[in-house]
Amino acid sequence: MNAYIINSFVYEEKGGNPAGVVILDDHTMTEATMQTIASHLGLSETAFIMPCDDKPDYKTRFFTPTEEVPLCGHATLSCAYMLYRLGVIKKNDLLQRTTAGDLEIKLMVDSDHVNIMMRQSEPEMIPISIENILRLKKCFVSSALSPFHETLPIEIWSTGLKDIMVGVKNRSILNALTLDFGLLSSLSEELGVVGAHVFAIESDKIYARNFAPLYGIDEESATGTSNGALTAYIHHHLHNKESNFFSTIIQGESMNATSLITTRSIKGPGGHEIWVGGLCHWIKTVNIQTLI
Repeated sequence: MNAYIINSFVYEEKGGNPAGVVILDDHTMTEATMQTIASHLGLSETAFIMPCDDKPDYKTRFFTPTEEVPLCGHATLSCAYMLYRLGVIKKNDLLQRTTAGDLEIKLMVDSDHVNIMMRQSEPEMIPISIENILRLKKCFVSSALSPFHETLPIEIWSTGLKDIMVGVKNRSILNALTLDFGLLSSLSEELGVVGAHVFAIESDKIYARNFAPLYGIDEESATGTSNGALTAYIHHHLHNKESNFFSTIIQGESMNATSLITTRSIKGPGGHEIWVGGLCHWIKTVNIQTLI
């Protein structure tokens, strides 16, 4: 049995965020074994694909090196990409079941690339108290006297997973930030969030960094669900009069793993749709029998 290592949200076939993908024939693998494999692989998330008994095309469970999480955006892309590359699926519209709910996925295939888009849950904003905003700011270290954006508020947003949205003044400040991961981990646990998604807007592009030390991930080079939440946040605060908002998000610059995430926010009578996507690259295959 193999684990496929896939980089998702790659930029010119470089960068991106690696995830492990293990395709199972049945449900017999135990949670303990899944966790052991994920811990040995040491990636931010490893996804385990298994058959689904009803409408969804497949079921996926996600494990960090330390615990199971309900959803992972970049690993979701990796799953769809690997199923397509191996010929397990032969259609472009998929439905993936996760412990966070069912997720629509679209594959747009041309001669050179497979662009994969996934629909996020309905956006939700959760207020954060002034006291906790002040606590959050103490987690950040910056050479700038006041690095935070003057008008964009610090808020918790979710399109499946909760993250704290934090705007800073510019890209240079963003890339120079360092954090007290212990403080952020404690605050994240209290607030029930994954971590902090920090961003700057320059030249019509969005630059982001994601910090999730509570889950053993100090920083990730590309994240799907957090950028879905960020897209909803920016649509709400900066483009509220538009029914459609498209964005290009660059993440991972400070890690020398520049990644490209494309997103779309659509507001209509039927609700608020958020789509997140990008390209993938197959890195290597690992025989997991040596890990368990």
